[in-house]
Amino acid sequence: MNLLVSTLFLLAAAGGGERMYVQNNWQFMTLDPVTGEVLDTKPLHPLINNRGLISDQGSLLFLDLDVKIVRDKVHRINPATGRTSIVGMTGWSIDKTPALAEDPTTGRAYVSFLQCLFEMDKVTGRMTFRTRFKTEDPSLLPSTLAIDSHGRALAIAEPSGLNPRNRLYRLDLETGRLAELGTLNTGLGIYRCIAFDGSDQLWGLFTPGSNPFEHILYKIDIATLTATEAFPLPGGAMGIAFGPAPDVQTYCTAKTGSAGCVPTIDWRGHPSADASFGFEVSCTDVLNQSVGVLLVGTGGRDAAPFMGGTLCLAPPYTAILAAPSGGSAPPADDCTGTWSVDLNTFVYHHLPLPAGTTVNCQWWGRDRGLPPPDNAQLSDALEVVLMP
Repeated sequence: MNLLVSTLFLLAAAGGGERMYVQNNWQFMTLDPVTGEVLDTKPLHPLINNRGLISDQGSLLFLDLDVKIVRDKVHRINPATGRTSIVGMTGWSIDKTPALAEDPTTGRAYVSFLQCLFEMDKVTGRMTFRTRFKTEDPSLLPSTLAIDSHGRALAIAEPSGLNPRNRLYRLDLETGRLAELGTLNTGLGIYRCIAFDGSDQLWGLFTPGSNPFEHILYKIDIATLTATEAFPLPGGAMGIAFGPAPDVQTYCTAKTGSAGCVPTIDWRGHPSADASFGFEVSCTDVLNQSVGVLLVGTGGRDAAPFMGGTLCLAPPYTAILAAPSGGSAPPADDCTGTWSVDLNTFVYHHLPLPAGTTVNCQWWGRDRGLPPPDNAQLSDALEVVLMP
C-alpha cells in the first residue's frame, strides 16, 4: 500500500473516525458508522450486477458482472464524486454471487465464488486462481469474505436446506482450508456482505428470511458468535467497506456583523486532491444579498487583526468568488444569506496540490452596515487535509 495513503488512513482513523461506504447496485453511499446517518448519496453506473467493495489507496473497487459480454470487469469509484472508471477485465465469467476482500497486511485483493479462491490484480483487474476451498462439507458455499488488519480471513457460508443457519468460518488464504467457528445468532436469513472496520470490528449486512425487503447492519462478536443490530440500511447493500473520515477541523472566531450575523463556516463531502468536485465549503448566517469570497491558503493558521475581526489563515492566499448570498430582498438587512463553493473544483482546476496537503480557508465579504475600514464579514475557518 502507498505509504502516504497508509499514513493518512492511520491519522484520520485516530483523530476523525471512519466512514462506511456502501454500494447497492444503483447508488453509492457514504455513512457515519457510529450513527448510521447517510452523509452522501450518488448514483452508481453501471447500474446492475455490482458485487463487493474494497478500499484501495483513497478510492474503492467493485466487481461488475456483465452478463452481456460474459466477461466481468473491475471498476474504481472516487468517493468524492461517485464517478466510476474501468480498471480492467477479470478474465472470468462469475455466474454465482462472489465475495471481494482485501488483506491489509499485504494489499492483495481476493475474490471467492463457487468453491474457489482467486487473487485479483488491483491495477489490471485480472483474476488468478489460487485454490479450491477445502472442507468436510462439499456443499459449503461461502457467500461473504472479510480480512482483518492481522490478515485473518473469515467467511460466512450461504444457508442451504441442510444447514439453514449462517455459519462463520476461518479461511486459510494459502490452502483454502475452512474451519468452522460456529453458528451466528441472527437466525434464518442471509448475509449479503461482511467487512472489518479500522478497529477490526466485523460488520455484516443481513436480510432476514421472513422479510426479503428488510436489510440490517450488524456488528458481529467473533468470540461469542453474537451479532448485535447497529442500524437498518433500507436500500440494502451488495458491498460495504471502510475508509478514513476526512480530516477537517474548525478553528478561529467569526466576526459579528452589523445585523447581528455571525458567519459560520461548514462543509460537506470528501476533500480530494484528485477529484474535480465533491467537497462543498459553505457559510450560513450571512448578510442577505451580499457577495462573498472564500480565502484559501496553504501557509497554515493565523489569528491576525483584520477589518474589525480576525484573519484566520496566514498569507499568501487566494480568493474564490461565490455566488451572491441571496436571502431576503432589499431593503431588508438580515442574516438569511448563504455562500457556497466546491473547494475540490478550485483545487483541481486552479491550485493543483498533492494528497496530504493541508489547506486553510475562511469566508470574507463586505458588510454594508459598517463604516470602512471595518466593513467586512468574516467567518470562522477550516483546516482541511486533502485526501487522494
